[in-house]
Amino acid sequence: MATVLLLALNGYAIAARYLFNSFPAWVIEVTEMVMGCAVFLGGAWLYRSGPHVAVNYFVGLLLAGGLARLPPVRPHS
Repeated sequence: MATVLLLALNGYAIAARYLFNSFPAWVIEVTEMVMGCAVFLGGAWLYRSGPHVAVNYFVGLLLAGGLARLPPVRPHS
């Protein structure tokens, strides 16, 4: 849904710029807000459904680099 809204907003901005020679400045702000909402809502949905990106990958990279003093990161259950 956010993708369709972004496509519609940007399509409107492009049409207004080339057909009417006026660019609606509010399209940029609305596009940024919609993308921010999509990121946060998508992250929450992924966290709830399970396939979120785990921090364990990055901790494993640090541990392999010689930082074995760090405690393991475990998710709250």
